[in-house]
Amino acid sequence: MPNRRQLRTAGITLVELLVVLAIGGVVLSGAIAMMLSHMRTSSQLTALLRLQDQCGRVQFLINHEIQQAEQARTEGSALVLDVPGMAAPIRYEAISGELIRNGPPINAQGRLVDSSASDALVVRGVVDFDVDTTNPRQPTYRISVQDSNGVIYKTGSADGAQCRVRSITG
Repeated sequence: MPNRRQLRTAGITLVELLVVLAIGGVVLSGAIAMMLSHMRTSSQLTALLRLQDQCGRVQFLINHEIQQAEQARTEGSALVLDVPGMAAPIRYEAISGELIRNGPPINAQGRLVDSSASDALVVRGVVDFDVDTTNPRQPTYRISVQDSNGVIYKTGSADGAQCRVRSITG
């Protein structure tokens, strides 16, 4: 039959068990905090990349239409592009957080169709749409878009996105 000394050395004490549990809890809570921080950062980065992609598409559309235009001008806060051969100009304006394009429709090949002007939603979540047509042959614009989580993406630099209108020679 084992004596008391042999029983005591065969296992661990309650104090040792509590120390191990406390250390394990600290390590586990640190790992969980790091994981949550990584998930939050990853989510914000994904949202920012989504906005960047969306704004890149908007810039591509606006720049393409600026290149087709004879002249760019502003009317209030709107960017207005006069395109040769089109009865109506193309107008971009931020209204109630949405960038709206009004003008001739675009066909499946990406070309303007000279028919009645219609409104089309370009992008939602517009915080700012700033246009400068001091030089009507080279307008600049800046767009700031915000998603539902509060992530904001701003296009352009301090000078804004720039694109030249095409040269008309005659």
